[in-house]
Amino acid sequence: MIKSKDDLKRYLEMDKIAYHTERKRPKIIGDEIWKYLIILRKHEYYVNVKKGGLSKIIRKYYAFKHQYLGMKMGYEIPVNTCGGGGKIIPFRFHNHSPSSENRRLVRIAAGRHSRSGNIA
Repeated sequence: MIKSKDDLKRYLEMDKIAYHTERKRPKIIGDEIWKYLIILRKHEYYVNVKKGGLSKIIRKYYAFKHQYLGMKMGYEIPVNTCGGGGKIIPFRFHNHSPSSENRRLVRIAAGRHSRSGNIA
């Protein structure tokens, strides 16, 4: 659980390490999972730490952005449910019925990750 600005920075750094990247920020086009995790962490920060007047508006913005990206990508990860360094690994299930859409199951892996993306 994120309890301070330092915790937020530490969680974001652990998430960046989990995705094996040296970039400071996600790409403008692509890196949707990393963008989703950043929004999730900032939403957690404003839910847990910031309680002031302007912070309520910012918290509502991150709540909207979190929900919007989640619906767009097919994820639903509530705040304060995963620790730092989590990696979202999507699995697709294709249902051959013409009336149903493709569905996703998301597994959140935590811990040290090898280069192949598996938990070491």
